[in-house]
Amino acid sequence: MSFAAYADEYYKLEKAIFSGEVSVAQEYQPFVAKDGQKGWVDNRKYPIKDGEGNIIGLFGIARVLSDDFKEAVIPPELKERWES
Repeated sequence: MSFAAYADEYYKLEKAIFSGEVSVAQEYQPFVAKDGQKGWVDNRKYPIKDGEGNIIGLFGIARVLSDDFKEAVIPPELKERWES
């Protein structure tokens, strides 16, 4: 898997916020650490708005999922797509 594929996957949430599609974007997403280890995060993006309600930025939280939690929430077909 190329790093560009991971970047495209992460950017998808930002696009959803800036387009106004959703008020909060959340998805379980894969990552690759500097040492090559693979894992999963619960990635969430929230809009930052000015006084008039215009989106002026993003606030993001990405929590690393434990192995037990990952097994409970990530569908097998999604794991296969990213972990192969």
